[in-house]
Amino acid sequence: MDSRAQVFTSWLASLDFDDESLQEITPAQALPLLGAFIHAVANEGFSKTRALTLTAATISGHLWAARDWLAAELGVVVDISADDGTAKLHPFLADTLAARQAWTAPKPKREPFTSDMFTYMFDDISKCAAAKPFVLFDLNAAIFDWTRLGTFTGSRVSEYAQTSARKGTFSRDPDSLDAGNWKNAPITFMFSDFTFLTKAGRVVSHNRLQQLGHTVHELHICFRFDKSPLNFTIRKFRRSGTHFLCPILGGISVILRAIALRVPPNEPIGVYCTSNKVMYTFLRSYDVITRMQAVCRLAHPDKDSFFYKNAALMVSHSNRVTAAVTLQNAGLSIDNIAFRLRWSPESVKHYLRDCSHAVGELTLQAVKGALLSDVDIASISSPVTLYTIQCFTPFIVVYIHYF
Repeated sequence: MDSRAQVFTSWLASLDFDDESLQEITPAQALPLLGAFIHAVANEGFSKTRALTLTAATISGHLWAARDWLAAELGVVVDISADDGTAKLHPFLADTLAARQAWTAPKPKREPFTSDMFTYMFDDISKCAAAKPFVLFDLNAAIFDWTRLGTFTGSRVSEYAQTSARKGTFSRDPDSLDAGNWKNAPITFMFSDFTFLTKAGRVVSHNRLQQLGHTVHELHICFRFDKSPLNFTIRKFRRSGTHFLCPILGGISVILRAIALRVPPNEPIGVYCTSNKVMYTFLRSYDVITRMQAVCRLAHPDKDSFFYKNAALMVSHSNRVTAAVTLQNAGLSIDNIAFRLRWSPESVKHYLRDCSHAVGELTLQAVKGALLSDVDIASISSPVTLYTIQCFTPFIVVYIHYF
């Protein structure tokens, strides 16, 4: 609101309004003034290219910010509602918003990550790790673990990666009484948010995952801070029993990587390392987007394919689309999907796409197994299924011992 109010004051200054002339504005004059302002925002926007991208909702936000500025700074209270007593806007203002709403082309829909993308990443990391085990700590491996885990959690990228903090730093909870014991804690996941349990309900501590990871049956994740009233929600996930696309294996990998890189308990565990030194940096949303778009083109190399041509639609929010679509195809209702993913039913409808072919059978069976079936751990014996534990753990032991 403040930045949009500054746009309004800049616009007034461009019309040669000064402190004296501003004081002379009356409520009757303010209405056409606001109309002229949002018309300018919509059609000029102080940048011709910028004006074309503004949605009706954004233009409306400028309107309300300008109205509130007039009331707060000049004491000019403007009634911008229609004369018929309804909650509708005055036609002089509504017409500008309606025109933008009617003629704006919708943005392309985000596409879900595909089974082929996850398969490509797994095969690529496996091949590289056979020659250079340290790649299990690098950016590609970290992104693979967090995105395959996000297939089950429907996580926003801000829950595991940094979206605004400078490289090498991380966003924190406010240093205030409101945050209580969590002040200055990372907003993203940290060690205490992940709890591993055996089928008998016994907790497997993080420092014993190297030896007992194969006994883990459930992963409980605490989503401390959400964009909703559902802070500190806990969701539970079981082994999927489907190849490498498993929430348990993904969870174990991110914890073991953070332990090996010596991440302190009060820092984010979304980390990676790009050298053979014990120095880590925090995963960023930009890293996730650029890598997954590249993977899309590599996993779908036909340049005439839908996925190759639309790789730009693979964004960090694609994890949320993947989760929503897959759960729907697994037979869950809108309300059940909303509960599993900590969303409102309206948000679920927004993310659902008619694209089950793009998700793939592997992803569908993995999510369905993790959420709906009781998989017997003893039956999961494929060397590929236990890749993360079988291949990752021995190197961590040697790595920690060496350093």
